[in-house]
Amino acid sequence: MIAAAHNNGVEVVELQHGTISEYHLGYNYPNKEDKGLEYFPDKILSFGDYWKEVANYPINEKNIISIGFPYLDETIKYHINNQKCKQILFISQGVIGKYLSEFAYELAQKFEKIEGCDQYNFIYKLHPGEYSNWETNYDSLMKAQKLDNFQVIDNSEISLYELFSKSEYQIGVFSTAIYEGLLFNCKTFILDLPGAEYMDSLVDKNYVMKVNDVDEIINSIDNFNITEYDNDFFFKKYKKSSLDKFFNR
Repeated sequence: MIAAAHNNGVEVVELQHGTISEYHLGYNYPNKEDKGLEYFPDKILSFGDYWKEVANYPINEKNIISIGFPYLDETIKYHINNQKCKQILFISQGVIGKYLSEFAYELAQKFEKIEGCDQYNFIYKLHPGEYSNWETNYDSLMKAQKLDNFQVIDNSEISLYELFSKSEYQIGVFSTAIYEGLLFNCKTFILDLPGAEYMDSLVDKNYVMKVNDVDEIINSIDNFNITEYDNDFFFKKYKKSSLDKFFNR
């Protein structure tokens, strides 16, 4: 469809709809001379300025325009002022769910035995694609549910944004939701599993901390030091006037 539009002189504008990085085959073109690809959009309306520098796009940077994320702006206003509590939120994904669930169970067990840490609650938020089969696939979560400090959420009745707003920490690998958690000022640990390289830009800027085992989290829980960041850098405040200006240019 993009090629057909180009063949007919129609400009193609893509709305950002997920995580972009130098490891995304759809956006990263190491040979910057591959300008004007037949199947690539002419312009991208991105969530924020951060996304302009995370890949070698085959279009000029001026054609990557920060417009914001209207759905996010509309939804977070109901949760942004919720009070944080001693809560650690796991963001699961099917491709790494088995390993992340085992990690979560091990961490929750250790926290129960450490004075001060035993006050933390763990929320394991499954991806919708995991709702129907986690009881079969994730033995660790079945065991973890028996702990007093652990809850598995296998539905969408509770807003993910509500969970972010009440969680002090989030732990994940490369889910797009991690960026949304940063918007809620969640202190973020990236577990070093396949796919974590997608988050290298965040790690390099010291916005998040990459960890290999539960002991690294336990040792960092009381002295978590990261570089401050501007939320608008990831998700620009949406203004309809900016969108109108873009289409009326």
